[in-house]
Amino acid sequence: MSLDPLETLQAVAIAFEALNPEHLELKATADAIGKVAPLYTIFFSTGKLTDILTNDLIAHKNELLDPTEKNQHKLAAEDIEHGQLFPTLLKEIEACGGKDTVKKGGTATATWGGIWSTRILRFVANFMLNLRDASRFPTPPASAKAAYKDSIGKFHGFAVSMIVSTAMSLVPGSRDDLIKKFGGNDEALAKLDRAFTAIDKVTTVLEKWLQANVDAKIV
Repeated sequence: MSLDPLETLQAVAIAFEALNPEHLELKATADAIGKVAPLYTIFFSTGKLTDILTNDLIAHKNELLDPTEKNQHKLAAEDIEHGQLFPTLLKEIEACGGKDTVKKGGTATATWGGIWSTRILRFVANFMLNLRDASRFPTPPASAKAAYKDSIGKFHGFAVSMIVSTAMSLVPGSRDDLIKKFGGNDEALAKLDRAFTAIDKVTTVLEKWLQANVDAKIV
C-alpha cells in the first residue's frame, strides 16, 4: 500500500504539535518520533538509504520506551507507561550511576535512545529547512547531505558515514519532483514549514535538556 505524502506529512505535524515541549510525555513523544519513519520513503524513495535511516529511527525510538533492557536498576512500569519524559530519564540516569554512564554500551538505555532520537529529529528538521533554499540545495541529495553533516553525521563512524553519503548521492528525483508530492510549490512549502516548525520546537527543547543533563560530548 503506497503512502499518501500529504497525509503522512500532516500526521507528523499533528503529532508534534500535540506535544507540550515543556512537559513531554514519554509514550506520546516516542509515538510522534515513530510517525517520522514513513517520511523517509517519501523523501528518498525506497532503497538502502531509506532502510538505514528507518531502522536507525525505529531502534532508537524503541530504546526510548525500554530503559530496562540493559538496566539492572529497573524502573517501575508505570514510570515508563504514564511518566513524563524528562523525569523518567533523570530517574534512569540516577539509577545507573550518573550521566557518565550514558554512552554506547552503557546502562542508561532510554537516555541513549533519547539522545539518538534527538539527533535524528534534527536531521529531519534540517532536511525540511534545506528544501526551502533551492539555490544552495538544488536537489534532495544536496539537502540531505548538508542536513546529515550537521546532525547524525557528526556521530557516525567513518564507515557508516561513507555508506550513508554514498546512498544519499543515489537518491532519485529532483527537488521540484519532491515538492510536487505535497501539492503546488507554495502550498507544499507551507506544509513542510508546518511540520518543520513542530519538529524543530520539540527537538530544540530535547537538545537543551540533554546538553544540561548528559555528557556534552555525546549530544
